[in-house]
Amino acid sequence: MSLISNFVREGVLTPAEYEQFTHMATMGTAPTSKSFKESCIEQKSSEVVSIDDAKIPLFDLAAIITSTGQERINQVNAFGSALKEVGFVAIKAEEISSLIEKVTAQMEAYFSQSHQKKMEDDHKNNFQTGFWPQGFETAAGASQPDNKETYFIPPNYKKWPTFSSLQEQEAFKSTMEEYQSILTTYATSCMSLIAEYLGESTENVSQSITSAHNLLRLAHYFASESNAPRAGAHYDLNCLTLLPPATGPGLQLRDKMGVWKSINVQKGYLIVNTGEQLEKKTAGKIKATLHRVVKAENEKAAKRLASIFFASWSTSFSLKPFENCIVEMTKGMSNEEKAEYLKQYPNVNVMENLLSRLIEMGSILDPKEELIRDLHAKDLLKQPPKAIKDKYSEIFAN
Repeated sequence: MSLISNFVREGVLTPAEYEQFTHMATMGTAPTSKSFKESCIEQKSSEVVSIDDAKIPLFDLAAIITSTGQERINQVNAFGSALKEVGFVAIKAEEISSLIEKVTAQMEAYFSQSHQKKMEDDHKNNFQTGFWPQGFETAAGASQPDNKETYFIPPNYKKWPTFSSLQEQEAFKSTMEEYQSILTTYATSCMSLIAEYLGESTENVSQSITSAHNLLRLAHYFASESNAPRAGAHYDLNCLTLLPPATGPGLQLRDKMGVWKSINVQKGYLIVNTGEQLEKKTAGKIKATLHRVVKAENEKAAKRLASIFFASWSTSFSLKPFENCIVEMTKGMSNEEKAEYLKQYPNVNVMENLLSRLIEMGSILDPKEELIRDLHAKDLLKQPPKAIKDKYSEIFAN
């Protein structure tokens, strides 16, 4: 059965359409709607790549970007429709395979250091920079923290690990800066095509990605015999996430039928998945994708290294939905139904949404009362940690 990773919410497809998608994906296409079907049939560049037990639409960005006329319209529509209806796509990226290997080697060198040495890179703040030890990240609504340690690299980063020599530090720094720059270019290209698909200004939407607080996360999932989550089921907070190949399996997506499907990114590909910012900006037209990282049941999981690039819009970028997306998603609704539906997508900016989600994840341990009041008043903080909810019970009672 093929993976349809963004079918977490009901109503995206009927059971008959789901079966049609499954059957056609096995034959090398992945249509789930008329527009997606027509695009995939007409465009030979749109394929499906089998990754572990999932099948994900595959695209060649270079071919789409250089296409013109009706061919470009068809390919852009296929790309946008795949993200809308599948939630995950694969893009060809053979040209950075050797760089990814260098990144993995640098991650191995960093995470093999002693815990004491790595704690020198703990900046002891609430922002996603530097080293975060095990137990510091918990998926919203989860009871157990993720079984991993992380090193975050924001844009224009200055506080690089010291290692034991300046040569090692420079090798780490130069590799990660090159990697971050190239992944930013990939993300900007993807976002430009999404904007084109949505009929929005590509310059405004994609340039915000270039100047935003994009994060490169280096993650070390520990070898373990326990069933503690390596990364609990969650939606990414950002706009788009790029997932290069990891050193081992564990990434899973949940399909429409509620079944978790495994993905192991192969050399030569990047996986692109959709995050909450994109869902909010499109009023739910392109939804965020539920995913997690696990170990095989009853097996000891080997350590796993993964680099993840979180592409975001700038902190001041408004997440008020595009008007044409509001019109499409609320078509046929009464005024009351439309108002109720749009409560899911409040008029907030990227920073307000991010702060809310970091509080829900427990990453901001002691937020100020003023911040809690402000976010709650804007219909954010839907899943506050119990300690926060108890401390500010008067706020959450309203």
